[in-house]
Amino acid sequence: EVSAITSKEGRATGVVLTSGEEIPARAVVSGADPKRTLVDLVDPVALGPSLGWRAGNIRTRGVVAKVNLALKKLPVFPSAGDDAERLLRGRIVVAPGIDAMERAYDASKYGAFSGSPILEATIPSLSDPLLVAGAKPGTHVMSVIAQYAPYALRDGEWGSRAEAFGDAVIASLETVAPGIGKLVTHRQVLTPGDRSTCGGHCWAMPATASAGSRASTSADPERNRAAGSPAAPARTQLARSCPISRSAAEFRRCRGTRRGLPFAA
Repeated sequence: EVSAITSKEGRATGVVLTSGEEIPARAVVSGADPKRTLVDLVDPVALGPSLGWRAGNIRTRGVVAKVNLALKKLPVFPSAGDDAERLLRGRIVVAPGIDAMERAYDASKYGAFSGSPILEATIPSLSDPLLVAGAKPGTHVMSVIAQYAPYALRDGEWGSRAEAFGDAVIASLETVAPGIGKLVTHRQVLTPGDRSTCGGHCWAMPATASAGSRASTSADPERNRAAGSPAAPARTQLARSCPISRSAAEFRRCRGTRRGLPFAA
């Protein structure tokens, strides 16, 4: 893990790891957001007061939540017709129109989550059966990006409100896939705060969860234990468990060995 970017005479010269090891480089490419890169990793003296002030004022609190679902079987989307399996391999967007999108965003502006969130969903197990290896036949997983949800709620805390937002997501899915709620065997609600703590890559839900399980989990193991989450610590990993620097084949094999960890953000 990188803890700092080194520089000399206005040019990046390498990185320092949390272990203390220094790695020299001719150039440094950051995969972190601009604010984190400039404010947390670059020497403030090298950055300068003007750019440092501007970077520190970048508003980065997200309004995007994520809901992961384990399903007994593939849900039925009537609009997909007879070509459902092929069409459902792509992106599923639930956005009734511009007005609906505006109303959904309005809620987050005032510190509340949308009761009718805009959704972008995928069913990755259609393309990669390894995601449900070890689960009951017919099991699928769905990953749902849900908008909009404020980073901090005006009334209450996410710890007690996450399930209500999960219910709103299911209700929106029901409008395009009637009966999907009854297919959910387990769900994981990741709030904007949860996603920021794990870099957006959170795997913390077993595909083999018992029917009816609806616990919300976060990337924080202590919070999971406090909440009585059914997700065993051995099954809670981050996406970085399988480095993306590996080849595609190696990454698939690595990911396939982590049974019960179906979701990649």
